[in-house]
Amino acid sequence: MRISELARQAGVWVEDVELLLHRELLPPVASGSFGEHHLNALRLVTEMRSVHRLSLNTIQAILAHEYQYDVSRAERALLAYVEPDPGRAGAGPLTRDQLLESTELPPGTLEALVERQLVPEVGPYGGHHVWLCEAVHQLLESGVSAALLEDILDIAESVGKSEAGLAVQSDSQERMVYLSGVRARRRMVGQLRGRGRFVGQRRRLGLLTLAAGQAGTLASVRFYRPSPLFRVRHGVETIGCSSGDDPFRVGRLALGLGRLDEASRLLEQSLREGIGPYGKVCATLGVVRALQGDASGSRNAIFEALDAEPNHAVVTGYAALSLAISAPSTTSSLQSAAWMEASLSLLSRSRSGIWQDEGEMLEAALARGRLGLVVPHELGHAETSRADLELVLKHTQGKSENSAGQLERQLLRLNALYFLGMDLDDRGLRNEARTLLVEVAWIDPTSEFARQSWLRLQQPQF
Repeated sequence: MRISELARQAGVWVEDVELLLHRELLPPVASGSFGEHHLNALRLVTEMRSVHRLSLNTIQAILAHEYQYDVSRAERALLAYVEPDPGRAGAGPLTRDQLLESTELPPGTLEALVERQLVPEVGPYGGHHVWLCEAVHQLLESGVSAALLEDILDIAESVGKSEAGLAVQSDSQERMVYLSGVRARRRMVGQLRGRGRFVGQRRRLGLLTLAAGQAGTLASVRFYRPSPLFRVRHGVETIGCSSGDDPFRVGRLALGLGRLDEASRLLEQSLREGIGPYGKVCATLGVVRALQGDASGSRNAIFEALDAEPNHAVVTGYAALSLAISAPSTTSSLQSAAWMEASLSLLSRSRSGIWQDEGEMLEAALARGRLGLVVPHELGHAETSRADLELVLKHTQGKSENSAGQLERQLLRLNALYFLGMDLDDRGLRNEARTLLVEVAWIDPTSEFARQSWLRLQQPQF
């Protein structure tokens, strides 16, 4: 047959066939005519690519190099390359504790599998039980629905049993019957897992879009602006930079006091004069511009910062905060979700980033804590963000040795108190929240943070 007829029967494009021939994934062609063995090989290659997601290099290793285009033998070898691995059929862990340890499956989920009689209540367990538990754990983390998981579990258990039977059969007609059943079930598992991944991705997209909307609150009341009383008390009615002062330090202080125009001017001065660590200056300027509504300028600043110091805890933390603040201003929900995905990735990177002193450690922790408690808890950052804010509170107790340091510590502490106090109240922990929110009102009694704290304290359910 001609190449066009071969492509038509296999349901692929002629260009695909030409590519596979070029990569030597199909048998050599004699006199420009294709035969039945070419069609069988092409169908197998298509299945290996679309169903099992194998790379062309892996397919070439199996079909061309190892089995010289023997489709029947290559199909059997395919079992060794795709999940579930038939090598797991047979003996597995002896006890439940060993099964939990080897699969990292939560005990409650294992109990549910036992109730459905998918996994025995006591060991010893088979290798296919290990695969089943691992697959369930991965699917639950991706956010698949309960109904879809039920379907996957039914077929996955069937595959496990078939492969357990396959492992004890000799290379005979009976083995081929088992192989045929496994192949059919495997194809169904592949399709269902594909659906599961799609559902998980769609669910995550929805959460990221929601997170982008919620992150907009970071630029409103979620950003502390001290009252005139607080500024007078601490001697910072005006923000300026005298000769010999560090414009970067004063600019950071202006940001903490909610004086965004002064902060922007001083940070830009730092860049012009080369004062301060370049990455941190750019990252701080990125936050200021995001709060001013300049999304484009903010992105440019944080990209410069990440180029200079990609693993610095403060730089990555501020970059995450800047992207989250700017996400609601994008033109589409998909773009907003993409910005939030990048923001949360930087948030995670910040937790393992480097810092030079206690001040940098606390700055990074506050940035992560503010952001992590705004996004939906399903995205998995709430607990670590609470720990970040608790770290700030722990290290800001007592007084600093100098007045400037004391002011910066109070600003860090007040923010941590407010965000963590509101979070505790949202979770129904009334007494713990009251302690923190009362301290917010004590530090700056006429600020918007204090007003919101008093309103929350006066709510009946509190």
